[in-house]
Amino acid sequence: MKRFADLVASYDGFIFDQYGVLHDGQTLYPGAIDALESCAVLGKPVVLVTNSGRTAAENAERLARLGLDPSLFSAIVTSGDLAQETLTALDARATYILARGSDPVRGAGPQTSNPEEADLLLIAGSETDTVSEAHYRGILGQLSARDVPALCSNPDMQMLTPSGLKPGAGQIAAWYQDLGGTVAYVGKPWPEIYEAALRALGLGPGARICALGDSIHHDILGANRAGLSSALVLTGLGADLTPQAVSDMSSDDLHRPAHILRSL
Repeated sequence: MKRFADLVASYDGFIFDQYGVLHDGQTLYPGAIDALESCAVLGKPVVLVTNSGRTAAENAERLARLGLDPSLFSAIVTSGDLAQETLTALDARATYILARGSDPVRGAGPQTSNPEEADLLLIAGSETDTVSEAHYRGILGQLSARDVPALCSNPDMQMLTPSGLKPGAGQIAAWYQDLGGTVAYVGKPWPEIYEAALRALGLGPGARICALGDSIHHDILGANRAGLSSALVLTGLGADLTPQAVSDMSSDDLHRPAHILRSL
């Protein structure tokens, strides 16, 4: 079990997950600012990579409200931003959106609140802490019955809430597939988001890069697939993982972190 301070000198740059590593959605975790400041002092660039269906600008606004100085990272790469290219190509006439909060999802094109009018479903967030699975399945059933394709711009299967872990947007996408719907995914652990993160880091070939996250099935798998080093942080989704659980979930090379940190 290591601390982030033990890693910082060994790598040229870092990719940090946001939720569950730097903050819990409400407050920054202890050590988060210290970790980013240690990278800045040593000139190690940091890019934040998040399975957020919202834009980088919206995420930056949230981080600023939590007290994170934007000078401590080079860029934010979000699955929501990457999804906009796909949305543009799909050119839907009317998109039905499942997201968190009442604000419109930027870049989603024409939107409708009527599932019967939609020709595309965008799953950008989850409100399963206040909305029941049955309610979601009712909406999803209307859409799947009409063979409406779905794009999931937030593949996280679980999310942190003040009342504990709840099903994330990725789980809603899985429910849609259960109902016969077709879903395309953008974000971790798929490669496009890591390609974007590497471009944002701006380091040359052969650079030593470590990606930190709290999810074995998203952060660790995605980093290992991308050929990066990986560090599992036992906060957020990983907070309740026992050593045996980590071992069981890391039974193959693609799911095995190079480092395990109790916290930052």
